[in-house]
Amino acid sequence: MIKKWFKLNKDSQLSTKMYRLLYTFAESMNDDMAWQLMTTLTGHAKVALTADQQSKYLNTTILQLYFRQIDMFCVLLKFIKSSNEYNFFRTIDCWHTC
Repeated sequence: MIKKWFKLNKDSQLSTKMYRLLYTFAESMNDDMAWQLMTTLTGHAKVALTADQQSKYLNTTILQLYFRQIDMFCVLLKFIKSSNEYNFFRTIDCWHTC
């Protein structure tokens, strides 16, 4: 499913769209939450931080970190679904169940 979605979108400036999506979403968060979100993600030549590294930086427990992460990704899904600008995600077969 993900491979199919990628093939449908790889020639449509996907990296630029993803950058804009994540940047816009992160701007709506407080600094700690935005930092946590961005350091959770892995990208080209960039490895995500571990939960232990994040919890030490944010001075919080790993359990609090995980719950906050779940909340952030739920809000991100709502953010994506509420905007026509990010409709390139709608080509994922399971989108209607999210």
